[in-house]
Amino acid sequence: MLSVNDFETVVFRQHPQLSKIAARLRTWSPGVRMSGSGSTIFALFESEQDRERALSGLNKDRVFKGCRVMKAELVGRRGYQRLWRRQLKEHLVPFKDDLWPPRSRYAR
Repeated sequence: MLSVNDFETVVFRQHPQLSKIAARLRTWSPGVRMSGSGSTIFALFESEQDRERALSGLNKDRVFKGCRVMKAELVGRRGYQRLWRRQLKEHLVPFKDDLWPPRSRYAR
């Protein structure tokens, strides 16, 4: 599946450093994109080892000087619900704890 963010063209033209960062990340991962709002450039990796190899390269690369690099993981619906329940535990009413996170109207 091809991922496209039309906003990248405009932002990268106005901020060439972001374009350089994305291009350099692509040497480690073909799954590089800018977030919808443009606040983040992220890369998806096949394995944790690939991610660690990229992080090692990032730390040595001048293009990334001053960049904030954070590890993240994708979570499924159940994992997301567990994370939210853990964070909101003290605020949830026991018999209504299925109200958050809200169910998607598109979920089956």
